[in-house]
Amino acid sequence: MSENKNIIHYPSDVEEEYYIQIERTEEFLEAAKKLSEYISSLPLSHTQNDTLVQLAVEQTQAAERSAFRFGLDMGVKIGKEFGTHTE
Repeated sequence: MSENKNIIHYPSDVEEEYYIQIERTEEFLEAAKKLSEYISSLPLSHTQNDTLVQLAVEQTQAAERSAFRFGLDMGVKIGKEFGTHTE
């Protein structure tokens, strides 16, 4: 699969691989707009601005991947626990 920053790959021990496409909420887009406007107001060179924006993007993507993996792991654990109580 090609490298797409909006798609998170969740490695699996079974044959089937899992992927999720990131969809951003209106709340996220508003926060991103405010951050962008603030960064634009700073006395940064073009290079500094680009570096700051790239670092913010990388941090956001890392947070999204971590949150997805944490949530999926928790869901799997709950599902397994629930499964052991229904037998």
